[in-house]
Amino acid sequence: MKLFFYPHACSMAIHIALKETGQIFDTEFVGLSTKITGSGLDYLKINPKGAVPALGLDNGKVLTEVTTILTYLADLVPEKNLIPKVGSFERYEMMSLLSFISMDIHKNFSAFFYNEKIDSWIEVSKQKLARSFDFLESKLHSNQYLNSGEISIADLYFFVMLHWCDYFSIDLEKWPKILILKYNLEKRSSIQEVLKFDSSFL
Repeated sequence: MKLFFYPHACSMAIHIALKETGQIFDTEFVGLSTKITGSGLDYLKINPKGAVPALGLDNGKVLTEVTTILTYLADLVPEKNLIPKVGSFERYEMMSLLSFISMDIHKNFSAFFYNEKIDSWIEVSKQKLARSFDFLESKLHSNQYLNSGEISIADLYFFVMLHWCDYFSIDLEKWPKILILKYNLEKRSSIQEVLKFDSSFL
């Protein structure tokens, strides 16, 4: 496998999942402005959408979109219980949670990454993020992780958003359960390795 990534982008979630699932893989940097990879490839020929991540599979096919790739990787190692079994109601709950993280949290960080900082847009985004964090805090009321007592791909995805909170100085003190989740995730070797790897590019 080959992960096409940009440091500290949402491709971090896939990098962490690759380590958590014990896959053998290579990495290739993508210049998001140039759409040229570290080895000189035209990234648009790999992923015409132009965004990271993309995961090149050993059979020559390419997967894109964070939630899809996370699901694929989790299904490779069902014994790790990173996603509920196919056909179970819990599986659909997980898909709902992944969609929520993608659309209600991930998308609302767009204002922070936009080249031109628009204060009103950032403020609205912070308000929307706060409502989303309120919801996830309630899910963590009696749970160690977002999917009850076991770590799942939802936690790996959400961790990237929590990492961005550090980067953009978003205070999480209002959400103590989320802070505990963040601290617990930061202890995992997979996450420590990926943070160190991505930081080496900056």
